[in-house]
Amino acid sequence: MPFEILDHTADIMLRVTADTREGLCDEARLALYAVVGELRPARPVPTVDAPVAIHVQGADFAEVIHDWLSEVLFWLESRGLLCLPAGPFTVNDHQLTILVTTAPLDQAASRIDREVKAVTYHQLSAGPTEDGWSATVILDI
Repeated sequence: MPFEILDHTADIMLRVTADTREGLCDEARLALYAVVGELRPARPVPTVDAPVAIHVQGADFAEVIHDWLSEVLFWLESRGLLCLPAGPFTVNDHQLTILVTTAPLDQAASRIDREVKAVTYHQLSAGPTEDGWSATVILDI
């Protein structure tokens, strides 16, 4: 046979918890950055543009988390910018709005461990728990 089909692990699962829905969104952002590596903004933190409002919508809260993380990943991968919250999250079961500033990644001070290609829908979940809020997200690396 001229080919082989091999099992390959190319995903990382995140389990994120927080006391509030807003806190969960921010912890998920930080978890995504931690998977990529030890990321540092340029110092002093120069903002590239005026604060930007990011708005995502979803069929449910899990999809909102997915789309939020996809947006954060887009800014990092396509523009080399970190999204830093500049205002409170406005979030419910179907949408999230946050004002962010963007700061260039300090390549010299940062350590990149892996590339995250995508936030997947596989086993995606998010919602309230007895202790607050929780999300499970799988990243394709």
